[in-house]
Amino acid sequence: KVEESKCTLPPHTVTPTNIACHGDNTGSITITPVGGIAPFQYSIDNGNNWQSSSIFTGLGADVYNTKEKDINECSSQVIDVTLTEPAALDCNITLTHITCFDEHDGKIELLGTGGVPPYYYSIDNGSSYQINGLFENLDAVTYQIKVKDANNCIIDYTRTLFEPDEVTNLSFKI
Repeated sequence: KVEESKCTLPPHTVTPTNIACHGDNTGSITITPVGGIAPFQYSIDNGNNWQSSSIFTGLGADVYNTKEKDINECSSQVIDVTLTEPAALDCNITLTHITCFDEHDGKIELLGTGGVPPYYYSIDNGSSYQINGLFENLDAVTYQIKVKDANNCIIDYTRTLFEPDEVTNLSFKI
């Protein structure tokens, strides 16, 4: 049960940090008192739970109802803070398979979506990245693809380029 305060503190300031990658719990809220008498207690759930630290970490995307109270149980009005997250990082992948046996003309085209642009692309399991999503002159092998956004969120894919079988024992009748 939340009890009403007998006195009201001036509005506190709030410093939010939004979530870096979709689905993570990397958000934080810092509450800074503007008035009252220390020590303070802080809440992000409308005063249902209090803590002595003004910093709340490990938060997901949500609306948080921030409050503070001082040693005299004077509390501030609620300030709602919304922590947001980017859309899920994804990638459209287009494969162009090798045209003839033992050729090296395969292509992988990558186009990042969601997350936070710009996107960086790798087909060697993240050993190297490039801003351009087009990889050409590729062999018929399996590629470990990674797409990274500006927040260093990474998504992984595995794709294989194929080539036709070698043609042998051709015989022609004329």
